[in-house]
Amino acid sequence: MAKVLSLEHSVKIFSTHRYDYDEGYSDVYDFCGTEIHHFDTENRLKQVMESNPCDYALIDTHLALNAGHDIKLASLLKAERSSFEETVEQTRALLEQYPYTDIHLIYYDVPEYSRVNGKFLETLYCRRINDSVNLTKNYTIYFEEENAAAFLESLYEERLTLKRFTPVWKMQLLNILSDLTGIELKQLKEYLKKSERMK
Repeated sequence: MAKVLSLEHSVKIFSTHRYDYDEGYSDVYDFCGTEIHHFDTENRLKQVMESNPCDYALIDTHLALNAGHDIKLASLLKAERSSFEETVEQTRALLEQYPYTDIHLIYYDVPEYSRVNGKFLETLYCRRINDSVNLTKNYTIYFEEENAAAFLESLYEERLTLKRFTPVWKMQLLNILSDLTGIELKQLKEYLKKSERMK
């Protein structure tokens, strides 16, 4: 998401966990072309965000914290059971900070021919979460070996090459971005084309 948006906007990621593997452990570092800010508490997040303004602040956290107003919530749920349950618990705690808030659910690594599909996961999710949730949109990203390989290579190279991902995966990414940001799909396709040409 950050790579595509950063073509025309300033984008920073604020995360409670590290993406890099450097020994220096700086709280600010570059990973795959995106500026990452590490934080460990809600107060620290507020301080870091105030001193580092940007068009889009992507907050990647397992903590249930208050990140201010004018936010969009997206929950990434892996199809694997223990990961799914853990994310549901984290989301439930987060929604206590933001009751009656719209949330986008992204199910990923879903086997294409399994009964554990997007509809099944949505039903299970709704049973686990309270009534104060407005499910704005659900997205299912199916497991594809080509994408898994591209992602793994990106982690080792610390460079995200979007050309390596399948057209279906890229289209789903653009749909998610369009719904979260309000940017037209046509414009996002232009961003994607430009980002694919970048090394």
